[in-house]
Amino acid sequence: APPEGRVDAHARWPVGTTYLQSRRRRMQGVGGSRAIALGMVAMVIFFVAMSQLGSEHTPPLGQLLVYAHRAACGGACEQQHGAHAAGSLPALRALASSGICRFDVDSFRTADGTLVVGHPTEVQFRLRLPSSPERMTLKELRAQDGGQIAALRDFMAEATRLCGSTMRQGGVFPALLVEPKGAAMAAADTTVRELAAMAQEEIGPGKGVLAVWLESDQVASVLQKPLAPLYAIKARQLSPEGRQLTRADVRRAGGWLGTGPYWKLLTHDFVREAHGLGQRVMTWVVNEDDAVHTALLMGVDAVVSDDPLMLTKKLATTR
Repeated sequence: APPEGRVDAHARWPVGTTYLQSRRRRMQGVGGSRAIALGMVAMVIFFVAMSQLGSEHTPPLGQLLVYAHRAACGGACEQQHGAHAAGSLPALRALASSGICRFDVDSFRTADGTLVVGHPTEVQFRLRLPSSPERMTLKELRAQDGGQIAALRDFMAEATRLCGSTMRQGGVFPALLVEPKGAAMAAADTTVRELAAMAQEEIGPGKGVLAVWLESDQVASVLQKPLAPLYAIKARQLSPEGRQLTRADVRRAGGWLGTGPYWKLLTHDFVREAHGLGQRVMTWVVNEDDAVHTALLMGVDAVVSDDPLMLTKKLATTR
């Protein structure tokens, strides 16, 4: 990891969208570490590979990869390119033109069965809908938001057009991470099968070109009948109080390539144990200086950020 002394502890980090600000205020009202457990869902990442994973695309330990959280053009990107809805094609194009080609997106299924990019709660909040957007068709949603919401298939195709080599290279951390929500998450097997086929058609038959986040209660059924080689990260939130992690918390079951805890839960012992077992460590959501400092100090392999452009520039000064 870059030397911790090079991290600027006084730099300012944009706080993100109105939705994120509202969520942060609500969480602060809960208070302390319990807000982490109440406000954030512990997840498992497993990677859906199109074929056997090749070591040629496995990033070396210490090479920090940066992902755009919700594929949102926030912070420095928004200052350069203007405001766009998170996960929209204009936001994707703005990110790509800024050199950001790794995306972490939520996805839900509309009433007509289309997987779209976006968190249903965020979309409902942004569009002031009376109920979940899952009850609306894609056409109805686009009528509400001026056509900004993107079908996931269209997002994959456009991301591949703009970021072809990065999107197709695959590996331990593919360029696209998808987290199903709502009904799409509940029907994990069906969703993963659709995502795998969609990625093969729109991105290409590369090695591990798509990754999927799943919540812990969906993992067991998927692991019992894997649709492709699985590379998982963290099975569940290990403490309702959001306690820091220890060596004993690293999962040792076969097939797992890494862990993905919230950054405030990281410890040296946890990261060293995971790396010692050949696992990679991703952490989220890395925005403020203390999060950046912790990610660098702990030596994680990948981070998810609301301001990936600013974070990428900051990391470049530490190398």
